[in-house]
Amino acid sequence: MNLDEEDRAHAEFARRAGALLREDAERLDGATRLKLARARAAAVEEARRPAWSWLLCMAPAGAVAASVIALLLLMREPRLEVTPFQATAPQDFELLADGEAWELSQEEDFGFLEWAAAMAELDSGGG
Repeated sequence: MNLDEEDRAHAEFARRAGALLREDAERLDGATRLKLARARAAAVEEARRPAWSWLLCMAPAGAVAASVIALLLLMREPRLEVTPFQATAPQDFELLADGEAWELSQEEDFGFLEWAAAMAELDSGGG
């Protein structure tokens, strides 16, 4: 079947379906016709409304939800801020007081010094 034949077949089907629906509609009683007319008018009115109208209904709920979230964020316990002084271990003070340690920290091969310090900790911790 080519496109012209398909188009003619669709047009014929639509014509026959429309004729059958009109015949059935003419057989309906007045009360049923009135109900159908009201339902059609309501559907047409609903279709004319903007699709985003539901957002207007949801705006108050969104505002309440945002307020609750903001309130929860404001009421939570504040985190303890760590200052550089609090984060400094006593060993760091010893390094600052030791003149040789400062000179060693300025060496180019600091990776070796870190490895040596880790090995020294392992030796002292194991025995």
